[in-house]
Amino acid sequence: MPVANPLYTPKIGERVYIYLVNGVKIEGILHMPPRTRLTDNLNKQVKEKPFIPLTDAKITDPDGKENQSPFIIINKNQITICVPLTAPAKPGQ
Repeated sequence: MPVANPLYTPKIGERVYIYLVNGVKIEGILHMPPRTRLTDNLNKQVKEKPFIPLTDAKITDPDGKENQSPFIIINKNQITICVPLTAPAKPGQ
């Protein structure tokens, strides 16, 4: 029987739309611990954890050019607006 990783923290995925200070817009799945509000996740530990991970990201630059990325990290200090697009996804999605 495989041994569970004691450092693993289950995450839920929430689809969000993020606007950055430079005009870039990003739509993707933000991963955070269960029973955590989006605002708490963004405000918590800015000094200790200044970046947030997104998967399945669609990045739109200010000129409208779109790019896709399976994984990106974003500096929380660059976020001006973060909007949840859906209810939180089930773990593993």
